[in-house]
Amino acid sequence: MKKLICTLVSLIMSVSILSGCNLFVHNYERDYMRVIATIEPITESGTRADGTEWTYTSEKKQIRKTTLVSYVNSQGMTSINAGLSVENTVNNLMDQIVEMELLLIEADIRLEAGDIAWDMDAIDEIKHSVYSSIDTDLFTIYNQILDERDEQLLTEAQTSTSETTYPLFANDYPETEENEKVYYTGELGQYHDEWYLDTSWYIEDEAKYGNRYPGYHGSIKEKSLGREAMKRLITVYTSNADLLIDLTDEEKEQVKADVALIKKVEKEQGAEFVYPILGRTTLIKKLYGDGFIREKKVAMLEEMITEGITASKEEVTQKYNSKLDSQKMSYDTNIDAYHSAVTGDDGVTVLYNPADHYIYVKHILLPFSAEKQDELKELEKTLSPSAYERALQEAVEQTIVYEHVNGEDNTANPKTVEQVFNEVVAAMNPLAANAKQAERKFNELIYKYNTDPGIFANDLGYAVKYKLDADEEETYMQAFADGAREFRDNGYSIGAVLDNYVITPYGVHIMYYAGNTSKKVAGLSDYQTAGQYKTIYDIIEAEVLESKKESAITNWQDTRIYYYKNTANKVNVKTKMVKDLIKEIGG
Repeated sequence: MKKLICTLVSLIMSVSILSGCNLFVHNYERDYMRVIATIEPITESGTRADGTEWTYTSEKKQIRKTTLVSYVNSQGMTSINAGLSVENTVNNLMDQIVEMELLLIEADIRLEAGDIAWDMDAIDEIKHSVYSSIDTDLFTIYNQILDERDEQLLTEAQTSTSETTYPLFANDYPETEENEKVYYTGELGQYHDEWYLDTSWYIEDEAKYGNRYPGYHGSIKEKSLGREAMKRLITVYTSNADLLIDLTDEEKEQVKADVALIKKVEKEQGAEFVYPILGRTTLIKKLYGDGFIREKKVAMLEEMITEGITASKEEVTQKYNSKLDSQKMSYDTNIDAYHSAVTGDDGVTVLYNPADHYIYVKHILLPFSAEKQDELKELEKTLSPSAYERALQEAVEQTIVYEHVNGEDNTANPKTVEQVFNEVVAAMNPLAANAKQAERKFNELIYKYNTDPGIFANDLGYAVKYKLDADEEETYMQAFADGAREFRDNGYSIGAVLDNYVITPYGVHIMYYAGNTSKKVAGLSDYQTAGQYKTIYDIIEAEVLESKKESAITNWQDTRIYYYKNTANKVNVKTKMVKDLIKEIGG
């Protein structure tokens, strides 16, 4: 269990370094709890947009040595191992910690001033993030239990409870006006996060969400596994409550009450009924919620800073010409750089294609069961090609497919592979002459049946090289790559679906011809894909905007941080303690 505790809480509870999870451990707990830096109270005042006066004074912030050590353990060792000196690494991290706390104070000032505000979408985002973290912990425990039993481990999709198994389709056309934001209307307060405990939590509705409580639903075996996982999770959370640091006396009492409530519910109702109340406790707020609140406060502050920033046509054109010239110079002299850009996940928008090398394909994956996939991989090693083909076909006939409804399998309406393939073909064939409508329809069908996470929201699709070099290895399953090349070999038009589905050990692939690299130069007015969702101009404009926003945020942050540190003199770092830590690490 000690290993599990390290996994779950080491990055959240900075004092967890004392449990021996991290790269170096000090023997003296009292030393780690010493204050290594302080930020004195900051007072700001002004007039809100509605004419009311406001004054805000932050509390004195104490940063403990354990926080810096946690940063070094979780982030700094990578820099040190890469060659950055221990001294520079530790000092940089100390600066980052101070700057983050100053940004959070600034966010609270802006919240008090009414320049930024919590809207219900942001609150819901944090609540879902909290339960996503709880679910991740449960996933770890599920597989620990299964490993102890020498049983097959689960995938995260099989244990997700707070999010849908499959993403929901967002119909981006025709364009619709953004819904008006609904704001939290609670009282302004010192920490500006009263809503966390005061508002209702979506997961508390047993009638609606009860089937998601671990141990509440499924087969007898699944219920047993879920309850055991919840019991272990409860032990992890409650036994580490005393490790939380920087709590007020009131918060300490709230955490004690939370632990008592959790144990009471577990005893009287069952471990599964602890799940819906976890998120709304101060205990989980300190473990996870506060971290997400901090992130969102900074994000809201950044939105305030960058509000109104735009990109001119001249700026977009200049950026486009610069990128195009750079790609021409690079790709003409280094074809490998081009291959990397087309097939990589680095977010490069390819404007220049020196050669017509690639086919873009999308697919709907109808998967075989995990057991069948393992079986087929073994059979491929022993069976003749013809016998293996028969085994694949038998797997297809045994496969049950479910339509995704609201992100979940509609098990009440099972379908065969043939039924789904015929449905897709019937929907796509009438659109064969209209690549725009074809892509949009196939995207809808992806969200209806596909299970490959890599193709959801994938604008271009997968890039398959039409002809491999003599020493080049195939990067896809051979049958999948052959299916992609069949589009070009047999004269298919962009927007078409392959006449036959493709079978690999993973399952059945219904393949769609999304595009190719035949156009040598993509112009600003060209659409990125046949579906005509966005033009190259739209993409470059977004890049220019992002760059301008980053610059604005950096300039604003540098100004405010400098003011607090050097003009207002609100920051006091105990440099001797920092130097002692550097020596302790070996710097």
